Amino acid sequence: MSPDGTLRRAWVTWGTVLVFVTVVLRVERPLIDPLHVDLAYLLVVLGATVAGGRGPGLTLSAVAFVAINYFFQQPYDAIAVHKPLDWTGLVAFLAVAVVTAELLSRARSEAAAADARTKELTWLSRMGAEALQSGQAENALTAIARVIQQTLPDLRCEIHRHDEAGGSLTRVAVAPLPDSGEQESAEDHSPLLHRVIDTGRAVVLRWDGEVVEAERIPTPLDAVTLDVFDAHVIAVPLQVANHAVGVLALVSAAPVELTLTRRRLIAALAYYAALGLERVRLVGEAERA
Repeated sequence: MSPDGTLRRAWVTWGTVLVFVTVVLRVERPLIDPLHVDLAYLLVVLGATVAGGRGPGLTLSAVAFVAINYFFQQPYDAIAVHKPLDWTGLVAFLAVAVVTAELLSRARSEAAAADARTKELTWLSRMGAEALQSGQAENALTAIARVIQQTLPDLRCEIHRHDEAGGSLTRVAVAPLPDSGEQESAEDHSPLLHRVIDTGRAVVLRWDGEVVEAERIPTPLDAVTLDVFDAHVIAVPLQVANHAVGVLALVSAAPVELTLTRRRLIAALAYYAALGLERVRLVGEAERA
């Protein structure tokens, strides 16, 4: 299920649970202690936070605060609290619910980030293994392109080698989208790729046709340096020791958001692609020698 679908499901599920708990507690109101009410609502808040994150957790905390005031503080069925001690209990509940939801949401986010980082390291180690296992440099490039495409499954991967003497670009490896077969791309992005070589900076073609060029030079942690939400073609310079060896082109079938996490992953993948191209160049020089 998509993140939006998961969040929507959390809102619906835990909103329904809150209503159900309120109805049950309202029916049993003469027999239960206010502490039991607070604990029941706190469990709902925790469940909503685990399922949907900070948004549902904090929202249901506020709703539960109002429900406790209205249904379970005298005078019943009215928003009015006459005793200072009652206000203390209500504020204490809200504070505990909000702090707990926030801490739980942070822990959830950190766990998700750690999981994403683990997956990145797994892909990078696999790429290194693929490159080392390939006997020929060209085969290593093909393996690298394939792993890049599998790491970024919504992007077609192309690796282009730059001939410094002639100034030409030659596509030496390609990994198409799984459902597109081996057909060639109908679009010609040569001007975009040559622009990357000329400037040494990443260039992004958006789906509305606008070309956006990075203002900053690539870094080891961010080869793209562009915060774009509707990228169609992402062209990243491949450099080894400040020497341009080629271009990594990533083509999407649908708008792609270039978040910082994705840009860092592209930077790491581009590094391996650059090393693969440099290996091809060194092998070619050795053969000519």
